Amino acid sequence: MTLFLGGLFLFAQTPDQKEAERQRVRENIHRLRLLRLTEALDLSEEQAAKVCPVASRLEEGKVGILKSIDGEMDVLRDLLEEKSPDEARLEQNLSPVQRTKYVVFSAEFYMQLAAGLKRGREQTRARQQS
Repeated sequence: MTLFLGGLFLFAQTPDQKEAERQRVRENIHRLRLLRLTEALDLSEEQAAKVCPVASRLEEGKVGILKSIDGEMDVLRDLLEEKSPDEARLEQNLSPVQRTKYVVFSAEFYMQLAAGLKRGREQTRARQQS
C-alpha cells in the first residue's frame, strides 16, 4: 500500500519536482555507497577523507560513460527495429521456430568462435614465452 501511495506521489509531481526527487535519491544512494565502502574497507577517518573523494570522482566518470552508453543503446534499439531487406527475406522463408533457431545458432556460433580465437591467442603467447 505504501509503495502504491509513493507511486501516486511521484506521478502527481511536476517534471521539475520529479527531477529534484531523482537527484535527492541519487545523492542518498551515493552517501550510502560511501558509507558501505568505508565499512567494507574498514577505513579510518583519515583514509576515508582521502579515498571517498577519489571514489566519488570515479563513480561520476562511470555515470557519464553509462549515460553515453544508454544513448548509444537507444540508437541500436532503433536500428534493430528497422529490418533490412535481407532480414525481411529471411523472415519470409523461415518459420518462427526456424528463425528462433537461427538467432540461437548465430549467438552460439560467434561465442564458440570467440572462445576458439581466444584459446588460439593464448596458445600462441604460451609458445612465444617458451
